[in-house]
Amino acid sequence: MYVLKLTKGLSCKAGKVRATKEKPFCEVADKKTALQAVNTGYFAIVKETGDETPNSNTPIEKMTVAECKVYAEEHNIDIKGLSKVGELRQRITEALEPDSETPNSNDKDLEPDMGEE
Repeated sequence: MYVLKLTKGLSCKAGKVRATKEKPFCEVADKKTALQAVNTGYFAIVKETGDETPNSNTPIEKMTVAECKVYAEEHNIDIKGLSKVGELRQRITEALEPDSETPNSNDKDLEPDMGEE
């Protein structure tokens, strides 16, 4: 079971999914219907319950726009302003990479300069 929320517009009907500004939440039983609604750009998945959950084994490079949005939301990755699948995949990949600016403790060039020689 998936709980969806209308995120823009006053109302929207996307297949079996209907929501209004007054009643922005709706439930759908299957992942396919939930992802179709998310792909319209008017809905977001806010809660998943039951046995059916997104396939976390899907490689990032094969995720759809909807899957990227769900993954980013679940992992607190900021994707504001992104709508293309390539941009979403890149942002997710970047967010999962270790921080390359972390100094290496074995690198003597990165020791603080205390002005003493």
